[in-house]
Amino acid sequence: MRVVLCIAWALSLAGCANPRIRREAASTLRCPEGEIELKQLEDGDWFAKGCGRGAFCTFPASAGAEVCRGGVGWLNKEEIRQVITEHIDEIRYCYDRELTNSPNLAGKMTVKFTITASGSVSSSDVAQPSALNSALEECVAARVRTWTFPKPSGGGVVLVTYPFTFKPFGT
Repeated sequence: MRVVLCIAWALSLAGCANPRIRREAASTLRCPEGEIELKQLEDGDWFAKGCGRGAFCTFPASAGAEVCRGGVGWLNKEEIRQVITEHIDEIRYCYDRELTNSPNLAGKMTVKFTITASGSVSSSDVAQPSALNSALEECVAARVRTWTFPKPSGGGVVLVTYPFTFKPFGT
């Protein structure tokens, strides 16, 4: 197994790694993409290193959270999904409220948020401007800031990028 890991690590350093992983790691570590070193781990996660800092990154194959965890904090994907699922009615409220004004409102919005060592959300923003609706974006980001997650193991912060897809009922 060590040989496979060493080969995967060498390939990732050569630029064969998913560019999204490198981009997200650079953003998380606040470091230029060219200075990021990536190492693929056994479970499909990645360890990113650059500018004297490190982060663990998870990019699941199925729809869901895209996570880069800076420092030593750690929450697994299921812990994050569980909290989001518990609060999905809040997201649905934001969408339903805007749907009354814009009946054809549909699309994808990606929210990037930071979970602190205590489990609270310290910041939440739309990761990329979307063609949706600014009121919807503001509402969703504000709701996410009120959520509480389990305390990350290791005591560090966890950075999460999560996509929400909106479409009217019955479409």
